[in-house]
Amino acid sequence: MTRMSALTLSSVALVFAALQSTVAHGDDLYSPPLSTVTSGVTIQCAIRNLGTAPTSVTIRTYVSSIVFRPTTVSIDAGAAASAVPLTCQGGACDKVRCDFYTTEKKAQFRASACLQGLPNGGMVCLPAE
Repeated sequence: MTRMSALTLSSVALVFAALQSTVAHGDDLYSPPLSTVTSGVTIQCAIRNLGTAPTSVTIRTYVSSIVFRPTTVSIDAGAAASAVPLTCQGGACDKVRCDFYTTEKKAQFRASACLQGLPNGGMVCLPAE
Protein backbone atom coordinates (compact mmCIF):
# COMPACT_ATOMS: atom_id res chain seq x y z
CA MET A 1 0.00 0.00 0.00
CA THR A 2 2.85 2.38 0.79
CA ARG A 3 4.52 1.70 -2.55
CA MET A 4 1.25 2.38 -4.36
CA SER A 5 0.79 5.70 -2.54
CA ALA A 6 4.34 6.78 -3.36
CA LEU A 7 3.80 5.97 -7.06
CA THR A 8 0.49 7.82 -7.08
CA LEU A 9 2.05 10.88 -5.42
CA SER A 10 4.97 10.94 -7.84
CA SER A 11 2.56 10.64 -10.78
CA VAL A 12 0.50 13.54 -9.48
CA ALA A 13 3.67 15.60 -9.00
CA LEU A 14 4.75 14.93 -12.60
CA VAL A 15 1.35 15.90 -13.99
CA PHE A 16 1.33 19.07 -11.88
CA ALA A 17 4.83 20.01 -13.09
CA ALA A 18 3.77 19.45 -16.70
CA LEU A 19 0.70 21.64 -16.26
CA GLN A 20 2.72 24.45 -14.71
CA SER A 21 5.13 24.49 -17.63
CA THR A 22 2.26 24.97 -20.11
CA VAL A 23 0.92 28.16 -18.53
CA ALA A 24 0.90 30.80 -21.27
CA HIS A 25 3.06 33.83 -20.63
CA GLY A 26 4.16 36.17 -23.35
CA ASP A 27 6.11 39.38 -23.44
CA ASP A 28 5.45 42.36 -21.22
CA LEU A 29 5.48 46.00 -22.32
CA TYR A 30 6.45 48.92 -20.08
CA SER A 31 6.05 52.63 -20.68
CA PRO A 32 8.73 55.03 -19.49
CA PRO A 33 7.68 57.16 -16.50
CA LEU A 34 5.94 60.51 -17.07
CA SER A 35 5.69 63.35 -14.55
CA THR A 36 3.78 66.62 -14.29
CA VAL A 37 3.19 69.15 -11.53
CA THR A 38 -0.37 69.80 -12.72
CA SER A 39 -3.27 68.53 -10.65
CA GLY A 40 -6.29 67.08 -12.46
CA VAL A 41 -4.29 65.39 -15.21
CA THR A 42 -5.71 62.07 -16.42
CA ILE A 43 -3.51 59.03 -16.96
CA GLN A 44 -4.61 56.72 -19.77
CA CYS A 45 -3.05 53.32 -20.51
CA ALA A 46 -4.07 51.96 -23.92
CA ILE A 47 -3.13 48.91 -26.00
CA ARG A 48 -4.06 47.65 -29.48
CA ASN A 49 -3.99 44.00 -30.56
CA LEU A 50 -2.45 43.83 -34.06
CA GLY A 51 -2.75 40.03 -34.12
CA THR A 52 -5.31 37.82 -35.82
CA ALA A 53 -6.75 36.23 -32.67
CA PRO A 54 -8.30 37.55 -29.45
CA THR A 55 -6.03 37.72 -26.42
CA SER A 56 -5.98 38.87 -22.79
CA VAL A 57 -3.83 41.63 -21.34
CA THR A 58 -3.43 42.81 -17.76
CA ILE A 59 -2.89 46.57 -17.53
CA ARG A 60 -1.40 48.18 -14.43
CA THR A 61 -1.34 51.95 -13.93
CA TYR A 62 1.33 53.26 -11.53
CA VAL A 63 1.84 56.60 -9.80
CA SER A 64 5.28 56.54 -8.19
CA SER A 65 5.52 52.90 -7.08
CA ILE A 66 1.85 52.50 -6.17
CA VAL A 67 -0.30 50.41 -8.51
CA PHE A 68 -3.85 51.60 -9.17
CA ARG A 69 -6.62 49.47 -10.60
CA PRO A 70 -4.91 46.46 -12.21
CA THR A 71 -7.29 45.54 -15.02
CA THR A 72 -7.45 42.41 -17.16
CA VAL A 73 -9.06 42.97 -20.55
CA SER A 74 -9.88 40.72 -23.48
CA ILE A 75 -8.95 42.30 -26.81
CA ASP A 76 -10.32 41.06 -30.12
CA ALA A 77 -8.04 40.89 -33.17
CA GLY A 78 -7.45 44.40 -34.51
CA ALA A 79 -9.19 46.02 -31.54
CA ALA A 80 -7.97 48.30 -28.76
CA ALA A 81 -8.57 48.44 -25.01
CA SER A 82 -7.61 50.67 -22.13
CA ALA A 83 -7.60 50.74 -18.37
CA VAL A 84 -10.06 52.99 -16.55
CA PRO A 85 -8.50 56.48 -16.64
CA LEU A 86 -6.94 57.64 -13.39
CA THR A 87 -6.99 61.34 -12.44
CA CYS A 88 -4.21 62.85 -10.34
CA GLN A 89 -5.74 64.93 -7.56
CA GLY A 90 -4.20 67.34 -5.08
CA GLY A 91 -0.76 67.72 -6.55
CA ALA A 92 1.71 66.34 -8.97
CA CYS A 93 1.57 63.12 -10.92
CA ASP A 94 5.03 61.72 -10.29
CA LYS A 95 6.57 58.83 -12.20
CA VAL A 96 3.33 57.77 -13.87
CA ARG A 97 3.66 54.65 -16.02
CA CYS A 98 1.71 51.79 -17.54
CA ASP A 99 2.69 48.13 -17.59
CA PHE A 100 1.05 45.63 -19.93
CA TYR A 101 1.30 41.89 -19.21
CA THR A 102 0.43 39.80 -22.27
CA THR A 103 0.10 36.16 -23.26
CA GLU A 104 1.60 36.81 -26.71
CA LYS A 105 4.73 38.33 -28.26
CA LYS A 106 5.01 42.10 -27.84
CA ALA A 107 5.32 42.64 -31.61
CA GLN A 108 1.59 41.83 -31.70
CA PHE A 109 0.74 44.99 -29.74
CA ARG A 110 1.04 48.76 -29.77
CA ALA A 111 0.70 50.28 -26.32
CA SER A 112 1.16 53.70 -24.75
CA ALA A 113 0.86 55.76 -21.60
CA CYS A 114 -0.74 59.20 -21.97
CA LEU A 115 -1.19 62.24 -19.75
CA GLN A 116 -4.30 64.19 -20.79
CA GLY A 117 -5.45 67.62 -19.64
CA LEU A 118 -2.09 69.38 -19.46
CA PRO A 119 -2.06 73.17 -18.86
CA ASN A 120 -1.96 73.95 -22.60
CA GLY A 121 -4.94 71.60 -23.12
CA GLY A 122 -2.68 69.08 -24.74
CA MET A 123 -1.75 65.47 -24.26
CA VAL A 124 1.60 63.69 -24.06
CA CYS A 125 1.92 59.99 -24.93
CA LEU A 126 4.92 57.69 -24.73
CA PRO A 127 5.04 54.25 -26.30
CA ALA A 128 5.39 51.15 -24.16
CA GLU A 129 8.11 48.79 -25.24
